[in-house]
Amino acid sequence: MAPFGAWLYLDRAGPSGLAGWIAPPRALDALSIEVRVGGVCLRAPLRPDAELIEGRTLYRFTCALPLAESNVVTLRFGERSVLLFTINRGPRAAPVFVPVPWGGARSASMRGARARTLVVLAPIDWSFRRQRSQQLTAALSAHYDATLYLGPASLQLSGETFPTDGSAIDLPLLGTAPDCDFSERAMRDAEAAATAGALQAYLGDAVDVLVQFPSWRPVAQRLTGARIIYDCIDFHSALPHVTAPLAESEQALARDAALCLATSAPLLEHVRALGGRHALLSPNATPAPQVKLWPKRRSASVLYVGAVEGWFDFALIDALARAMPATAMEIIGQCGVEPPRGLPRNVIFLGERSHTHASKAMVQARVGVIPFKRDALIGAVNPVKAYEYLAAGLPVVMTPMGGDELASAPGVVTTGTPDAFVAAVKAAYDMPDAERSRYAAWAETQTWDARALQIVERLAQL
Repeated sequence: MAPFGAWLYLDRAGPSGLAGWIAPPRALDALSIEVRVGGVCLRAPLRPDAELIEGRTLYRFTCALPLAESNVVTLRFGERSVLLFTINRGPRAAPVFVPVPWGGARSASMRGARARTLVVLAPIDWSFRRQRSQQLTAALSAHYDATLYLGPASLQLSGETFPTDGSAIDLPLLGTAPDCDFSERAMRDAEAAATAGALQAYLGDAVDVLVQFPSWRPVAQRLTGARIIYDCIDFHSALPHVTAPLAESEQALARDAALCLATSAPLLEHVRALGGRHALLSPNATPAPQVKLWPKRRSASVLYVGAVEGWFDFALIDALARAMPATAMEIIGQCGVEPPRGLPRNVIFLGERSHTHASKAMVQARVGVIPFKRDALIGAVNPVKAYEYLAAGLPVVMTPMGGDELASAPGVVTTGTPDAFVAAVKAAYDMPDAERSRYAAWAETQTWDARALQIVERLAQL
């Protein structure tokens, strides 16, 4: 599209946020784009692309905030404004462009920090996906007067707080480190000081800070009167996309923390080795099972939900698909690596979907699989999806990972060789409803609310 002579292309507009490129007739002086979502105003940085489009400079912008259904978004770059009507049917939406005057938009203010505030410093943004960061935050928020969630977007975007739909959680947009990428470098002292200073204004008298990535440590340590909780969810130094030095920050974070959480036994040993004074095993969990919503008949499908990265074992999926040619091998998640050529036609990549969509797919499928390669990163993983599979009545077939957190779970088979993996899936495929209900009953004891209560009770003992 070319509103007002500027070329505008959106590759994302919906629950996963807003992102795209603009190519104005001439280069912009101010490298930012203003965005109004309903009554909320914010500013996102524009990053010039190395390539030119017919002599024009191409700028990339990203606004990693969830847009509610039928939302109205206004963009302003330079002196031009354009209205986008988004009608969402999933993570993508088709915009309609209408020129409008910018006017004066009302900025949303935070709902009001009270005496007890929870601040979550997370590695991922609050979006249409629901992982440990969002699920645990939502469960913990019931125990606090105000909850603030900060991901990378909080550093890159500037504006007032962005409210999350259907929850009492706010997303501060501080814009204090627009060029900071945790996967590439640590925060500079000036960025950390500016972030902590801007955040301090929102905080109440008692503050708990849940830190889920070591690069946030310089911010957490600068918050006056904050009690730090380190939630260790991965061997961060083993993440393939992370080149930033993390070891020193993580060790200091573990020692600073009043309480260290670990999602698996290997990570619990890790934080203790770092010098954590108090450590608690806090595995992943699931929303409460909704057995009454299960269909009477399940589809002929085996399901994987999650990221497809270098740790994903395509050889196991290939063997499984060839052994069960009449069964769809459905894969829901973003592909960060190119699937190998020659996979059977019953391997179906559905792409990234909302948590609601994924949850519906789980109750339709027959078996949930987690086919990961074994390495240092996966050896410490406690997979969220295993708990969600069980809550949906799915037997789980997975490769070895983590500790014995799932040892008591019914319906979980751990195996690594292709032949054994295929045999386990075939054995679980026609599991009767009574067994599926037993899986859900176990999952009922493993909810995010239960994890939050365990953490709050342990904090009260310190």
